Amino acid sequence: MTGKRNLRSYSRIYFAIFMAVCLSIACGCGERPAAQGQGDAPDSIWEEIGDGTGAGFADGSETAPGFADGVGGSDPGVNAAGDAGTYAGAAGGSGEKDPAGNFMEDRTGKNTGAGNGEKAVNEVTLADGTRLSDDASGFVLLSEAVPDALQEIRYYSTYNFVGDRIDGYEEPSALLTKEAASALKAVSDDVMAQGYRLKIYDAYRPQQAVDHFVRWAQDPYDMRMKQDFYPELDKSVLFRKGYIARRSGHSRGSTVDLTLVDNSTGLDVDMGGTFDHFGNLSHPDYAGITPEQSANRNLLRNAMTARGFKPISTEWWHFTLANEPYPGTYFTFPVSSSSVAH
Repeated sequence: MTGKRNLRSYSRIYFAIFMAVCLSIACGCGERPAAQGQGDAPDSIWEEIGDGTGAGFADGSETAPGFADGVGGSDPGVNAAGDAGTYAGAAGGSGEKDPAGNFMEDRTGKNTGAGNGEKAVNEVTLADGTRLSDDASGFVLLSEAVPDALQEIRYYSTYNFVGDRIDGYEEPSALLTKEAASALKAVSDDVMAQGYRLKIYDAYRPQQAVDHFVRWAQDPYDMRMKQDFYPELDKSVLFRKGYIARRSGHSRGSTVDLTLVDNSTGLDVDMGGTFDHFGNLSHPDYAGITPEQSANRNLLRNAMTARGFKPISTEWWHFTLANEPYPGTYFTFPVSSSSVAH
């Protein structure tokens, strides 16, 4: 009998402990915990940055230093009606790295809510001064800004040096800053008058796409597209030779990769080499092509430079607006018409 009484006593104790734990959990469910530096967007650049304890949130009227510690907070872009709210703080970091391989500490960031339910803007500044932003307000769709240009967005397809659709390309669309798009429209008008049309391979490239390139370059076994894009190079040298980097000028929004199409035939103009070929053949002044091919490269180059774009020495198809509006900012929003919808 004594053993049974003891068993019943222990059962009551365990049951009381169990109910106390449940009650404790239930009481905490209705509270909003202090921000721990992790946004609610898994796999995003805003996740895992710092250890802040901000409190202001959501009604668009508060200013809360340290909210989500430089992340912009949980639920970015869901500010309710009210005055614009700004959340800013310096990230403490934990020694972890973001997808681009940068250490998390010594960052600052902010989340600016537009109020009235409009999307908030997330920004992060890295220790080296690099600024990341998801603000697409200064961008336009090239299909609307330069309607005569054709588009063959290679990174939306699987025909590219990786062999897969690239992260961040949600649509086969091209986006550029308003300033670059305006200059490109002038280029388009010029070449149309000469019997040619622009064909766009790539324009704005989100940082997550660049991160995808980096991950691919670090995998020595994935060489599916070697024969098409880098037949003369060992994949291990792509970083050293600058073909792959952790930042791309395309992410600043004013760089475009393109070629010319002959309106009389509907065919691409012969440039003596293909887009995204890794090697000397792609250098604009490569001596091993025919005079006609060299003249075609110069035709594209002259059309672009006449309207304020500058070329580079390694890729005949690559041009950046000389007076680009965001020279120190790398953008993170995806390639999608919804990104620039107003």
